Amino acid sequence: MDLELARDELLFEVHKSNSPNKDYEKNLLITFFIKVDELVTDLSSNMWFVIGRALEMVKGSETGSGPQELVTCIRIVEREERIDNYYLEKKAHGSAFMPPGRPRQLRKKAFEVLEKTVWSRVEGNQLEDRSLNKAWLARYLEVCRKVIVDDLQLARAAVPCFPPDYQIYDRFVHMYHNCVCKRLREIAAERLEKSEVVQLLSWIQTYGILLAEYLSKISEESNNFQFRYHRL
Repeated sequence: MDLELARDELLFEVHKSNSPNKDYEKNLLITFFIKVDELVTDLSSNMWFVIGRALEMVKGSETGSGPQELVTCIRIVEREERIDNYYLEKKAHGSAFMPPGRPRQLRKKAFEVLEKTVWSRVEGNQLEDRSLNKAWLARYLEVCRKVIVDDLQLARAAVPCFPPDYQIYDRFVHMYHNCVCKRLREIAAERLEKSEVVQLLSWIQTYGILLAEYLSKISEESNNFQFRYHRL
């Protein structure tokens, strides 16, 4: 934003000066531009809302411009990463100046938001337990299977919305894999009945084979979408 750029340039000039009132002038500028920080916070909140619903955006189940809105957010993330890197590089060469709130590391935050969404998709599908339905585990595992397969199809469609170096499809695969493993460990740590242990082991074996075949098939196709990012 222009206001943020103006503030940072002024702060840098104060930083370079030999004024005895340097700290006072710095605090005065920060106070004067306090609304800039509020705008950044509001923008970030909106971005995380959109990025956290990346798959819904691609699917078209969210209001707004869908994929284009997601692309806009990712481009803001990338712009902020470039600004972070600019100041980090200057710092590495001896500059002690760093604008307030930087480095923001928005790319790292974006991945954290996506991983939180993936976890909610895996963990949040258990709607019943043994007290409500003796087949709760089999039903839950089947729902997980359907959700993961459907979501990874959407992740494949989301590839053009992200820069190629994000390797976003592979990241989604690893996120789901890690979250599924974590959830299975939680279930296995419970006091399962014998039938539930059999269901769990059977699901791990058969689903692992089927998922590996499915992923290898669509992974070959996902690379064809990478070149489209810069056209969106």
